[in-house]
Amino acid sequence: MTQILLDSNLLLLWVVGNADTNFIRSNKRLKAFDERAYHLLCGEIEHASVLVVTPHILAEVSNLLDLKATPQKTPLAAQFKRMVLATTTLEIYQRSKELVNSRVFQRLGLSDCAISALDADIKVLTCDLDLYLYLCEIGRQERAINFSSLRDANY
Repeated sequence: MTQILLDSNLLLLWVVGNADTNFIRSNKRLKAFDERAYHLLCGEIEHASVLVVTPHILAEVSNLLDLKATPQKTPLAAQFKRMVLATTTLEIYQRSKELVNSRVFQRLGLSDCAISALDADIKVLTCDLDLYLYLCEIGRQERAINFSSLRDANY
């Protein structure tokens, strides 16, 4: 069973692109991405059998969708809900009280600290260089993918 976790920005790209790839251009939070990045992301996750998420990532993505302010709120909310409820989505809970006591909390923040604390067998796809470098430092370079470098190599 292949498990993959997308950081908040990539999960946002995936949710928005799955709702409608035309929404990527109009989403103010996705200025760094385009439709090609979305398709590259889909290619990276298509062989995963499980999408791993944390409550921290889900909260960030929900907020970044900015459902109150966007005219596409209905399809975006529906896609987000489908993703959360999918049987292939695994939500892993970690207590914030434990995460903030981690030695990397100040360096990474709560959401990325939670990602770094997950099982090392989970493939992590991120566009956050600090998170990627930390995962490599702790010996997880085989399962950590820097999406920015992947995108640069494929464009």
